[in-house]
Amino acid sequence: MPVKQIVTDPEVLSNVSAPVGDETKIKQILADLLDTATANRGVCAGLAAIQLGEAARIFIVRDQNGFVPFVNPQLQYLGRTIPSTEGCLSFPKKKKMVKRFSKIAVRDDLNGKVVFEGDLAVAIQHEFDHLDGKTIFDNRASA
Repeated sequence: MPVKQIVTDPEVLSNVSAPVGDETKIKQILADLLDTATANRGVCAGLAAIQLGEAARIFIVRDQNGFVPFVNPQLQYLGRTIPSTEGCLSFPKKKKMVKRFSKIAVRDDLNGKVVFEGDLAVAIQHEFDHLDGKTIFDNRASA
């Protein structure tokens, strides 16, 4: 699969993504996300479909074993808020301090319900915000 261009246009990134149920489309988007994230492995903690121009509720995040996919996720915030300095592939070389929850539960179509803490919880919240058209430069990030 070819590596996709990462969207940097704030107007595109502000689109709210729709749930997706078509298995062929899900597989294609996940393949594109994995190929593009792998090509940017040194700087990529996660990637959302909207960052590839697909307004679908799909993203991936990297854990110690590789990239974990999420399809149509729902978040439950469980922990306290913590400061997080974050970057984003859609805004190269820029960072922003945001507040995130230290612990979350995620329910999605692939993984069921799983609880995450620490850096992985932060990365998931960052990508989840993309699904709702939010970036680290919006004052409306999740926490």
